Amino acid sequence: MSTVKSWRYEYKMVIDNMTLDEIKTKVLLHPESFIERYPARKVNNIYFDTNDLSNYHDALSGTNYRSKLRFRWYGEEASKIMGCMELKEKKGMLISKITQDIGYAFDLNALSWKEIVEKIGSSLADLLKVEFQYACVPVIINSYCRYYYETLDEQCRITLDCNQKAYDQRIYFKPNLCFRNPDSEHIILEIKSDFNKDFNVNRITNYFPFRVYRNSKYASGIYWI
Repeated sequence: MSTVKSWRYEYKMVIDNMTLDEIKTKVLLHPESFIERYPARKVNNIYFDTNDLSNYHDALSGTNYRSKLRFRWYGEEASKIMGCMELKEKKGMLISKITQDIGYAFDLNALSWKEIVEKIGSSLADLLKVEFQYACVPVIINSYCRYYYETLDEQCRITLDCNQKAYDQRIYFKPNLCFRNPDSEHIILEIKSDFNKDFNVNRITNYFPFRVYRNSKYASGIYWI
């Protein structure tokens, strides 16, 4: 069964002139009193798209409504991964997700893309199943280390993403985890707050000396030779 999460605000800042430790300190010194809520962990995604990369082109053009379809899991494991499919929809600064757990582990090192797509597709239901039938071409696998912060009243969350890596899948019969695209040195700061909560996100964004910037890890992870 899929889970629909409510709409939330999401603001992204792309940082390339400060170290990770400097940015962490900046977050912890914020007047809204952020604390580190969870241990840092590695986030991994397989991004799927249509044959003509319609989701990628929507992200590049910055259309008001766009979506991304991905399989996400956490940690270093690649041989027995368990995760969930996510349909991420974006309208301006508002984000919503539909998620569904995939209730079995599979091995990226042993299976072909055809087998992986068939296994995932057979386990999906409702809108995710429809979307996956339309956009089931594996395009990239990416990963990054994510740090989690939250205000004491749990009204606002900040994540920091660093050590981004991306692996192109478009010409491979099996998952490519060896040949990496050029790495991104950027650190991504994301500010997230639920849409239905009475919270002024500008109090958070105005403190940071960084510009809010449209950024897609999926689009930026694709490397054109």
